[in-house]
Amino acid sequence: MKVITVESEAFSEITNQINEIKQNLKEIIEGKVHANKPLMNNDELKEFLGVSKRTLQNYRDKGLIGFSQVGSKIYYTNKNIQDFIEKYQNNARRR
Repeated sequence: MKVITVESEAFSEITNQINEIKQNLKEIIEGKVHANKPLMNNDELKEFLGVSKRTLQNYRDKGLIGFSQVGSKIYYTNKNIQDFIEKYQNNARRR
């Protein structure tokens, strides 16, 4: 057995991410994700925003848009999308 050492802060972050994924899966399985909290997948949001898949990846990497990941699938809630649009449409107007 191989022992891996991880700083407590990094371990805590990993644990939090795992718990968030578990909660998201639980909500999906229990049907708590419904009309007032719809989900869009990567392809749907790409079409909706008129951007590339890579651009969405950049938004996620930079923390510009919230998302949930189940396995290799990426999902965005209506709130994730709305918050992103409201936050960054105002920045575009100021330029």
